[in-house]
Amino acid sequence: ILVRPIKDAKTKYQIVYGERRWRVSCDIAKKNGGVKKATIPAIVKNLSDDDAFDLMTIENLQREDLTPLEEAKTFMNYLNKRGAESLPDLAERIGINPSYIRRRTAVLSLPEEILAAWEGGKIAFGHLEQLVRVDDPASVSELFELILDDDYSVNDLKHLIDRKAAVLSEALFSLADAGCLECSHNTD
Repeated sequence: ILVRPIKDAKTKYQIVYGERRWRVSCDIAKKNGGVKKATIPAIVKNLSDDDAFDLMTIENLQREDLTPLEEAKTFMNYLNKRGAESLPDLAERIGINPSYIRRRTAVLSLPEEILAAWEGGKIAFGHLEQLVRVDDPASVSELFELILDDDYSVNDLKHLIDRKAAVLSEALFSLADAGCLECSHNTD
């Protein structure tokens, strides 16, 4: 585990990462004579709050049992704390394409009920990407019900949304000036 010294009357160290290993070690120690006699190997580093946050985030993203929703929330937490400009740095540090991180965090704007269905395996990530394209919350809820009730595939949902979306080539404004050509919601 990695710990850092802190100035606290009750605690001398704060776990930066490895808390789950520490908890398992404590459980084993309880069965073998008590926690007070137990030890666990630890690396002690003097770290600022920011450095500890970075290390904790990166370690968390490398967990094998991390669910896709937990991963997306971890990305979002990091970007909220560090700012959107930190995305390329995060992507490089964990070896993931920045567009993957953008796509994962974009779906977090959907209602919790939909995210819970994704985490529970009831809908696919592709469904979420299609639902993010819809601006109206009532329409999102309606489409979500269709996915669940009628077993809509991602492709079926995409085509349904495409049929309801305005065709950009018929726009009465300049697509370039409006930023449509770079927009993630561009359906063209």
